[in-house]
Amino acid sequence: MYYKAEQRLKENEAQVAFQCGDFDKDDTYWKIDPKKTMNNLCQDHFCPDAFWKSESNQETDLHVVSVVRPRSNYKNEKGDVEPGHYVDVNVAATEKPIVLALIGQSLMQWNLKLDEKANVKEVLVMGSELVWVEGLPEDVKMTYFSKDQICAFPDSWKELSNPNNQFRRLSRALREYTKLDMTSFQGKQVAHQVRVPFKAPLLAQGQREIASAMKVNQLSLGVHWQRKDKRQVAESFQFVDKGERRKVEVPEKTSVGLYDSQSDKIFLINNYQFGHWDWKNKKFETVHVNLKMPALYWPIAMTLNEKKSEIYIYNDDRGGEIYSYNIKSKSWKLLKTDVGYSFAALTFDESKEQLIGTRVQGQKIVELVEINHESPDKVIALNKSVAFSKNSWRLQLVREPNELWLKVVHPAHPGGDIYPLSQSKM
Repeated sequence: MYYKAEQRLKENEAQVAFQCGDFDKDDTYWKIDPKKTMNNLCQDHFCPDAFWKSESNQETDLHVVSVVRPRSNYKNEKGDVEPGHYVDVNVAATEKPIVLALIGQSLMQWNLKLDEKANVKEVLVMGSELVWVEGLPEDVKMTYFSKDQICAFPDSWKELSNPNNQFRRLSRALREYTKLDMTSFQGKQVAHQVRVPFKAPLLAQGQREIASAMKVNQLSLGVHWQRKDKRQVAESFQFVDKGERRKVEVPEKTSVGLYDSQSDKIFLINNYQFGHWDWKNKKFETVHVNLKMPALYWPIAMTLNEKKSEIYIYNDDRGGEIYSYNIKSKSWKLLKTDVGYSFAALTFDESKEQLIGTRVQGQKIVELVEINHESPDKVIALNKSVAFSKNSWRLQLVREPNELWLKVVHPAHPGGDIYPLSQSKM
């Protein structure tokens, strides 16, 4: 098998090679298309660790699967040993023809399992170690790139996971060879089975499929960011007004925004000042607390209670404070002092009439905290902590009736990383 693999890959070796080059310069920085969605859809063992998807008008789609290593031999529920060292690639039928790129970093076998109506135009095999491909139809072209030819084997599109800019190198190399932009990218440290195109399986808890329409309609709202030099700055604020999406420019130092439909006002935290934004005249007006209350020096997060027309603001000062601003009466209250937690984002749960905040510890988001004025706070540990830096990153909580999403934005990826929190014990 080893000899056959060597011969087969040699016979199908690509006649081109891509040099690493210098991809650190800003003018070669990988640009993020606002039409592209980048999500971590689920967290069970069938899901990719990193998932990136782009909607395109290409006649042919390019799907990329990258695996560091296959699963080793393991024992099933009956105690029997099941073989490992391979990855099943289940390719479904698609309207467009596809090019499939398989990237491996270990000695392994790819098992192609194609739907009878799957339209695979070409399979690109890229490996830093010897691999074998099983199930490749005779009429499908295979092209092999060795480690000396491709020079990039990322398992994630996230910039912080690619200190040598491997994803940008891979993206550029694939584009030069195929003349196609990536349609999707799946990355996994350890894999046994993948799906192309990727479709989220049922969540382990709740047993329901993620609704893609909800992600587009809700997670794309709020403040949008762009990379400027090596910083991230606010570019726009998007909201829904009378059923229609609207987009307005906001000051670069905006960190949080919300829209109140009753007053038809946009409220921002801009450069550590709370106020409302006149987008027609591009003027920010600070709203000050009354003089009898402690000063609002470090507003970090805020959320809206639509029924009461109240904005709740977390102030990261004096042990943490939560203020309430009534939009109609323009009055202030200090709801909670000595919070004891450092919050990076807030949302309001109307069904329970309570606040939910994300607790920051060190450089990570580790817990959610439910704040109820009539009972002690409830602390809920996340199943997996999320990296976060208070100094330069931004956080947004997006709430649906049955789902809570965490959107993390940092300078290397202003498009944001998205994490579902439904599997936390809420």
